[in-house]
Amino acid sequence: MACCDCLRKILNFCFKYSLVFGVIAIAIIFAPSANYLLDIEPRPLTVFLPNSLRQFESKKVEWKSFENAASIVGPDSIAYDPKANRLVTGSDDGYLYSIDVDDDGNFKKLFQLVNDELMARFQYKRRPRPSGLRFDSKGRLFVCEPMFGVFKVENVFTDKPKIELVFDIEKTSKLGPTSEKPSGGHIIYVSDVSSKFSFQYVTAAILSSDSNGRVLRYDTETGKLDILMSNLFFPNGLEMLPDNRGFLLTETGNRTVWKYTFDDREARVLMTALPAEPDNIRLSLDGKTFWMALLRPRTRNDPLLIDHLMSFPMLRKLLVRLFDMIGTLFELLHRLTTISKLQCLSRQFRTMEILNKGKDEFATGGMLIEFDSNGQIIRTVYQTEGIENNLAWATEVREMQSKNLNERLLYIGSFRPGYPIRKITLDKK
Repeated sequence: MACCDCLRKILNFCFKYSLVFGVIAIAIIFAPSANYLLDIEPRPLTVFLPNSLRQFESKKVEWKSFENAASIVGPDSIAYDPKANRLVTGSDDGYLYSIDVDDDGNFKKLFQLVNDELMARFQYKRRPRPSGLRFDSKGRLFVCEPMFGVFKVENVFTDKPKIELVFDIEKTSKLGPTSEKPSGGHIIYVSDVSSKFSFQYVTAAILSSDSNGRVLRYDTETGKLDILMSNLFFPNGLEMLPDNRGFLLTETGNRTVWKYTFDDREARVLMTALPAEPDNIRLSLDGKTFWMALLRPRTRNDPLLIDHLMSFPMLRKLLVRLFDMIGTLFELLHRLTTISKLQCLSRQFRTMEILNKGKDEFATGGMLIEFDSNGQIIRTVYQTEGIENNLAWATEVREMQSKNLNERLLYIGSFRPGYPIRKITLDKK
């Protein structure tokens, strides 16, 4: 009898508090918010994982060698200047670094693009983080700073580089009609992850399945800004076609690759239902094919936690709002106590960066795909498991000329701190 009473009390307790938590959860999800960023309506993901990796296994090759190169923190994108014979990458600390191609373990800190005046404009709430890097034919370096815009740098390897902000991210609302062909000036193409969320809220953008992403074309002489593609879920890597008559784009959120042609002003799906989230695309050394970096490959039979979450829109909405509420609470406590750690926690919760401190499911896999402009897969390099995974968090592949003519040399970048520039060699077949 005593046992029954005890069980009844436990059940009553569980029911009572589950009811309370349920009411709180409903209130968090449906209550109006003063923060427009939280005014979200997530949707289920409609692009599913493949049933198997069979089509990728048939093209899989093994590397001949693997090693770490320059120990730079978070080298997301890698550009090459053939005149100087040096690589340049951006780091998580906000600086650019140069790397000696003949001694790729040797690197030099260069400079930051974002000066104190620009930081002050945003009340020091945004931090520099160089991402996409490209050299043009004149040796000028173009660098994407996700929270500020696009910079042009001349005289990169000198003591007095000329740095210019040529595309201000705050001016993207001043749009003109889309023209068929660019004319005049230096044309740049930019993938805008979201017109709603700034880059520091990238996790919230993903969990809310935000489809406000765009591809923009900007003329640095006339200031003309065109929208070429819109309604995208996390547009990311962008690479011009070999004939410059269009470009390829990765839509990371939908695990899809698009092909856009200027003549038609149309985009078509080139590859979809990929086994992992695609990141940057870069032309291969011969200029005819492309290398694409992806996160951990998987199938419908072995999904990750994020794959399960994408099937439950209301749960994702609850998480985004709950983390923002916790961050707001820490901010209020910081104002009352001036404890700097509380302000740090506030930022980590509101941007959901705190999730990065948990178990990293993407640390046990990675994938590289070489394909042509028709979406035909040429070869793949990937791992799906392992404690120390060599391809984990690969975000870009830069192919360089190998000293051995029978080999192909690939440098691998990573946005994630903890992963240096990696180098692998493949048999040339």
